[in-house]
Amino acid sequence: MSATFRSSTSAYSLIEVLAILALIAMVAAIAVPRFETLVDSVRFDTNIKAVAAAVRNARLSAYLARRQTTLEEYFEGVELPSGWTVYFPDPVVITSRGVCRGGEMLIETTSRSLSWQLDAPRCEPSEDEAT
Repeated sequence: MSATFRSSTSAYSLIEVLAILALIAMVAAIAVPRFETLVDSVRFDTNIKAVAAAVRNARLSAYLARRQTTLEEYFEGVELPSGWTVYFPDPVVITSRGVCRGGEMLIETTSRSLSWQLDAPRCEPSEDEAT
């Protein structure tokens, strides 16, 4: 009796493997930049919300301290994200009762410039994107 062994395994050819790798590379080339844009957008939105929260906190801080202040004075102690700058063309006054008198706030980032009109009495920002 003679024993013969047959291989029942099948394999992919080199061409098939290279074609699959090429498809994966094309999908990655399209998906990765879009994912990075999405991450940057989420990071920007989070930082903008943090700046808006700082404006609200300035009102609360003035109220609790029973002391009039300006947003410019308050933002001197606020840690902004890297590459972000906040300017106030005119002082935005917050009374000792936490009432904002309104004004303009300019936010410059590495990629955008924003102008916020801070409406009295709550300093709620209305956003105008400049760039």
